[in-house]
Amino acid sequence: MKRRPPLRGAAKRQVTLRLDPDGFEKVREGGPGLQAWMNEALRKAAGLD
Repeated sequence: MKRRPPLRGAAKRQVTLRLDPDGFEKVREGGPGLQAWMNEALRKAAGLD
């Protein structure tokens, strides 16, 4: 069995969110990069960036 190499730096955590459909669809209209955009928005809201 092949094993994947160790992660470098901080690993990201997989989560499940329940969002309002209209808000989610509006964000999806922005095209690719949804996860990166959501991560950036969360970090900004938390005062990390």
